[in-house]
Amino acid sequence: MRAAFAAVVALALAPAGASAATCGSTAGVPAFAPGAQPAGDEAISAYLDAVGRASTRVISGVAGTSVEGRPLPYAVVSSPHNLARLGTIAARARASRQGRGRAAGGPAIVWLAAGVHGNEPSGTDADLQLLSELARGTSCEMLDRLVVVFMPVQNPDGRAANTRMSGAGFDLNRDWFARTQPETAAKLDLLVRYPPVAFADQHEEGGASFFFPPDTDPVHHEVPSAALRAISATIGPALREAFTRAGVPFVTGTGYDLFFMGYGDSATTTLFGAAGMTFEKGADAPFGEKVAQHHLAAATLLRAVAAHRAALLRAWDRSWRQALDEGRRGTLEPNTTQARGIPVDVRVPRTHTYAYAWRGDVAAADGVRLAGRLRSVGVRVNRLRRAVSVRAFHAYGIPGARRRTLPAGTWVVTLAQTQKHWVEAILGEDPYAAVPYFYDVASWSNPLLMGLDGGAIRSRLPSGVLGPGVVARGGAGSAFPGDAEGSAEAALELLGRGVALARVPRTGEFVLPAGTDATAVLAAHSVPALAAVPAGAVALRAPKVALLAALTDPANGLPSASSQWARWLLERRLGLTVDVLGDADLAAGRLVDGGYTALVVADGSAPAPSAAALAAVQAWVRAGGTFAGWRGAGIAYAQGAAITTATSAAPEDPQAPGVSLGVQLDPADPVAWGERGQGFAFAAADPVLHAAGGTVVARYPAGAAFFAGGYAAGTGRLRGTAAVIDEPIGAGRTVLFAFDPAFRGYTEGTERLVANALLAPPTGAAPARARPVRVARSIVAPFSEEPRP
Repeated sequence: MRAAFAAVVALALAPAGASAATCGSTAGVPAFAPGAQPAGDEAISAYLDAVGRASTRVISGVAGTSVEGRPLPYAVVSSPHNLARLGTIAARARASRQGRGRAAGGPAIVWLAAGVHGNEPSGTDADLQLLSELARGTSCEMLDRLVVVFMPVQNPDGRAANTRMSGAGFDLNRDWFARTQPETAAKLDLLVRYPPVAFADQHEEGGASFFFPPDTDPVHHEVPSAALRAISATIGPALREAFTRAGVPFVTGTGYDLFFMGYGDSATTTLFGAAGMTFEKGADAPFGEKVAQHHLAAATLLRAVAAHRAALLRAWDRSWRQALDEGRRGTLEPNTTQARGIPVDVRVPRTHTYAYAWRGDVAAADGVRLAGRLRSVGVRVNRLRRAVSVRAFHAYGIPGARRRTLPAGTWVVTLAQTQKHWVEAILGEDPYAAVPYFYDVASWSNPLLMGLDGGAIRSRLPSGVLGPGVVARGGAGSAFPGDAEGSAEAALELLGRGVALARVPRTGEFVLPAGTDATAVLAAHSVPALAAVPAGAVALRAPKVALLAALTDPANGLPSASSQWARWLLERRLGLTVDVLGDADLAAGRLVDGGYTALVVADGSAPAPSAAALAAVQAWVRAGGTFAGWRGAGIAYAQGAAITTATSAAPEDPQAPGVSLGVQLDPADPVAWGERGQGFAFAAADPVLHAAGGTVVARYPAGAAFFAGGYAAGTGRLRGTAAVIDEPIGAGRTVLFAFDPAFRGYTEGTERLVANALLAPPTGAAPARARPVRVARSIVAPFSEEPRP
């Protein structure tokens, strides 16, 4: 079997009519041969460094570091002639992507990326073997046509621990559009530097077969048609031929979609115009077989792109000009189904969309974050030079379009740019799923996730109104707004430094003590300063936060995704020091002895809490503590500790995909201080929460006002119910979220509600007599991360 693979791969790598001329000396260039076990992290970095120093065909480097500090190595492989002018080749590709030049006539850039899930190691070893062969081969004809970028380890922390998730507990193949993790940011920066015509993301799945594209439904309507044609007409047939010739079982056209922009294949196709592909090998096969088949697929991809380089590059160049033309006309791509005879479920509306906009003076710091996220991948972002009356403006979450005056400084992203497809995919309110099936979430609109005040501009803007997207960072002042997550981050940093902050109820401004210079802190978080000091501010206490330990995913016994997201939010985004406390710690009175102001219980599964722990939590809340819990586990713990009168029920459809739902907010409550009256929550088959006391901070509207930004079915039981509750308990409070407010780090709009809960002052009521507690049998989450291989 191994000999047969070697013969097929040799044929795949040998260029047609290969010349006998060598491609630089191969003397001293080290070889890599896969072993019976995956290569270790140090061995991978050492090999890339060694081959980069020894070969005239390889440039190696480090794109960045993981959350635990491990390197993200890469290698660029091409002919010595191409590497000598690599800067020019990459600049031509970037210019084409920006609509200012052509990549045709030069080599095509192809990416091979492996190990985004740390427990799927075979693609890494296959890439190192292929890199070795390209560096040590006898011909440069194929390398004259290609620049190959290898990123063999996208998740070094996960590979070191043999876990799917990153060191922060995130699935990095869900993070592409949001780039919340350092591994994703480093990878995207390198992709922008070397934009690909084709990109393969190498994985392992269940079973023993091999998957390669074409994909199945749904496919996002803004995925460029040139990329789909490259997959279906050029690369896919080459893969079928090679695998058939080798006698390797494979499947194609099923199981994987190009819909969600959190995936490597969908994101690279839409953002870079690449033929973005997922390669999957069944994990049940022996390691050597997995490596050999990933090697075969990768080598075949290179061969196919090299053979059709000229046509693929011409189509790639045209795709950017076509996107620009569509954007100028305000035209969205229609959606279709890939399977014949399947009707389109939700059609893209025929209304014109010329731009997206969001207020620069509302949730200002978060708006800056979105602008930076878009700019980092090549999207042009502007601001209005002056106030502009827009004839047809569709506000997020509100039906129809009407005239609206947008103030000076409003952020504007026009579709009249080569990144039109990505702009629509990321800023559009609805992805318009062609079929009612989803592998993962069904919505990811960034403005909705961030709770921004904005919408779609459906009429042409006057000429001359767009200026550069200048950001005024920080500044001196006596106060700063409290309506953004960036504002909460700044406030928590200042409180941690001992600054005696106060806050204005309802409007939420943070007030600095006289003489305090917070310029540097505000600038670091992109928060504007306010010169005027609002009246009526109340003193804040610096939060000291505990996180409940032992929450696990019932599917695998590992730490629950929700608890990992919560810890990331608290520590890395809000900058807090978080202590993880278990049942014994709570029962022993650690909340009181440690001076904690807040206890967070995320979602997951855990053993039944002890009566002593529940009683201690109840007494602590009644004495002034804040309990913040979400979804099944958080709600159940509060009920078990008798610190809420709320009830909950199972969702109507536990298979409902994740989607942004509109909520009505009550800014009079401290958990919503600084918020607008309307916001969005990201819901994913959550419990249905009913309030019996306290304040409904966020409520899903009933009737026609109910809004879903994306595909949502079975939402009847949610209408009119509570999304967030703030219930006074003695001198403390219980804050319950029906949904996960820290979902994958995407949701700045509800993460800032968590920050508000931690900052909320005690209720001031005298501690009441403790109620008896009932020990729940267990805490079980109804939702866990589905492992898309």
